[in-house]
Amino acid sequence: MKKFWKILLIVLAALLSLLIVAWAGLMVAKLICYPDYVSEKETVCTIPAIHDGFVPQGVAHISDTTYIFSGYDGDALEIHLSKNGTPIEIIPVDGEGRVWESHGGGVVVVKDLVYVTGTNSLLIFDLNDIMSTEDGAKVANIDKFIIDVTPSYCFATDEMLYVGEFYDGEKYKTDQTHHVTTASGEKHYALTAAYSLNEEGRPLSNTPDLYISTRNKVQGFAVSGNTYILSSSYGLASSELDFYGGLTGSGTTIEIEDKIVPLYHLESSTHIKTVSMPAMSEGLDVVGNRVVISFESACNKYIFGKIFFADKLVSYPVS
Repeated sequence: MKKFWKILLIVLAALLSLLIVAWAGLMVAKLICYPDYVSEKETVCTIPAIHDGFVPQGVAHISDTTYIFSGYDGDALEIHLSKNGTPIEIIPVDGEGRVWESHGGGVVVVKDLVYVTGTNSLLIFDLNDIMSTEDGAKVANIDKFIIDVTPSYCFATDEMLYVGEFYDGEKYKTDQTHHVTTASGEKHYALTAAYSLNEEGRPLSNTPDLYISTRNKVQGFAVSGNTYILSSSYGLASSELDFYGGLTGSGTTIEIEDKIVPLYHLESSTHIKTVSMPAMSEGLDVVGNRVVISFESACNKYIFGKIFFADKLVSYPVS
């Protein structure tokens, strides 16, 4: 019997050693593959409920210690807060108390309003309702805003609300009218619609003030001054964080459903740099001079990101 236990301990020790070596190898590989990202990123907070079935998508900054996350669990839209490091779940419902079904691709806070991407609209919630709600309570949206792009992400400044779509050419496609050729001759297949906001943070019109064509597989969009930032990812391939020094295409227009709207592009002529990152980057927001980035790879649906500690919201310098 002693011999059996001795052999078992040796085997367990060997397995543990292999796990440690494998883990160390993964960490080294991460440093080699993503040197700029690893050297410049900072941890902001742990993504709430990421180990409990929540698949995080969008993220928005509320205060120095509070962030709001949108996403899904199964077919149900979910909203979570990280409030002073404490996770709080919000159950978003309609006026009749039914849970919304949505991918929850984006969330943004504008003034006293919270916009969350629904199936074909932006669901509008009262920020005060969300901030004063207890963990696990239901909060009904106060309104919704119908849009003419398939909402996969959203972002806002004080003056402008941006809503955009995801295109991969296979499973996720966009309307043919959204396929354009940029000023540099590049083919773009997805649009971001931009709406001017009033003093209350609501769109002035149902018609966008402008469209911005973007590259494929965009999961997040942000603006900081004159810098535009895209988070792009799909599957196990490395994510990319692209920085652009402005829009091109002024003077061109696009007609969608009898509406003629100015069209601009994010393309190579203003491209500043690409930062390669681990797989499955999602939504973005800007806090000061840094862009915060959410990842979904550590959720229970995908799991592998847990090995890389991808359960954290991180930030990266804008410039």
